[in-house]
Amino acid sequence: MRRIFYLLSILVFLSLIFIGINTTSNHFNLLVLPEEPLRAFEVLKNGEGGVEIHLLGEMLEIDFGELELRTAEYYKAALQDITSVKGEAREHWELLLNSEKVKAVNQWVKEKI
Repeated sequence: MRRIFYLLSILVFLSLIFIGINTTSNHFNLLVLPEEPLRAFEVLKNGEGGVEIHLLGEMLEIDFGELELRTAEYYKAALQDITSVKGEAREHWELLLNSEKVKAVNQWVKEKI
């Protein structure tokens, strides 16, 4: 519960900072009237299937093609891990059901019914 409270507090704090930066840049653009308006952030699509994010003068490029390939590889690996874990769990479950203790308990329950 505390973790959620902390995360919400951080989210509110960061959103207030972002709103302040955005308001300040808007007022600056209205008062100074620069040739190119000052922006807190800008998202542009490039022609190669990626995105350029300009955040306070810094540029970040994200290539979605590479991300999709990585995601597909991770998905395949996760499916293989899940099937192996399910197989191991099924083996352990079968061993447990075939054990003498479980058979004795089942027999005892049948006698009581």
